Amino acid sequence: MKSRLILIAGLVIAARAQAVPVTGVIVNALSGSPMKRVRIILGASQPRSAPSFIVTADDGRFSFDVPPGKYSLAAEYAGVRQAYGLAGPGLGFGVSIITGADQNPGPLTFRW
Repeated sequence: MKSRLILIAGLVIAARAQAVPVTGVIVNALSGSPMKRVRIILGASQPRSAPSFIVTADDGRFSFDVPPGKYSLAAEYAGVRQAYGLAGPGLGFGVSIITGADQNPGPLTFRW
């Protein structure tokens, strides 16, 4: 039993060591000011897990710790959703976020 706990603890530590931060700020594209109370959604390219989301505070910042992989990023504000990397809502598919040992995508600036 004790060896199983040690093994599990080791796996948890290893998983955290492989996590890559996806950080950034969402700003108004016209004024450049940070946007508060925006829902930021991070989705994995593999459908095995549900998307994660957070709501930004007054500074417009967001942060996720994720395993290496390919992700989509979107924002929802006032009932409208916009993908990261687009000039406005509904104008395409957005830009993928790729994380890995040699690929740290942040900090990102999400222009709304």
